[in-house]
Amino acid sequence: MAEKKKRIFISAAEASGDSHCAGLIKAYKEIDADVDFVGVGGPKMEQAGCELIEKTVEKAAMIYKAFSQVVKYLLLIRRINIYLLKTRLTLQ
Repeated sequence: MAEKKKRIFISAAEASGDSHCAGLIKAYKEIDADVDFVGVGGPKMEQAGCELIEKTVEKAAMIYKAFSQVVKYLLLIRRINIYLLKTRLTLQ
């Protein structure tokens, strides 16, 4: 029986998170190169080998500005759920 390919979802909403996630992706791929990363984040994650559903780092908002983006992030969560459900079938 063939082993299923591993896929890890990872997310970052701002630049420092993008850097930390990129480091994690690179370190994990050194241990296991046969893993796919997918998520939301920025250019560093993408360069490290993460398939981005959406670039979120450039759109980061803090405190009161974040409230104006609640609907956008709820829609993003919905898109992520749909993506993961659709691609789940292709990994089996």
